[in-house]
Amino acid sequence: DDPSFNMSCADCMGVPNGTALIDECGECLPLSSSNFNQSCADCLGIPNGSAVIDDCGECLETTDPNFNGSCLDCLGVVNGSAVIDECGECLDINDPLFNNTCIENIFIPNVFSPNDVFPNNSFQLFKHLGSDAMILSYSIYNRWGELVYQAVDFEFEESDKWWNGAGEPAAVYVYYIQVGFPSGDVEPYIGDITLVK
Repeated sequence: DDPSFNMSCADCMGVPNGTALIDECGECLPLSSSNFNQSCADCLGIPNGSAVIDDCGECLETTDPNFNGSCLDCLGVVNGSAVIDECGECLDINDPLFNNTCIENIFIPNVFSPNDVFPNNSFQLFKHLGSDAMILSYSIYNRWGELVYQAVDFEFEESDKWWNGAGEPAAVYVYYIQVGFPSGDVEPYIGDITLVK
């Protein structure tokens, strides 16, 4: 009737000569149990460890430099959709500027009248301020395909190079213009321009 009878050799479950032990998590379990040392294990399986699943789904210590970093976009947003575009800019793929910040926009009017009123007194192209684009070739043809004006290798600011329609009748003319950009790209522009007098 002694309460200690058969207990001096009992394991933590009270089984004489049993194999259950108090694990590192404070649980009494047989050594063969799959839960042994697991009830307090972190996501790496380390008892009382501090690794957790981060916002990217990775199991890492919170002090790991990659914690919440493996799924960051280029703006540093977890699971964000920003990427480096073809222009080298970090932008969301839905941003209207995506792949457009390095594209030179050239404005080409479709009519001009040589009446000495700037800027519509010559057939002039316009570019973004600060752009280093230049005109490589600038050719104007009449409706019979005859070359009526040509200039090469000039800056947008050289007003004396633009065609002013002198000596030509009011009509629709065809232009073929090549613009060179700082990137080395050459863009051709083909269209028609109406000379009004």
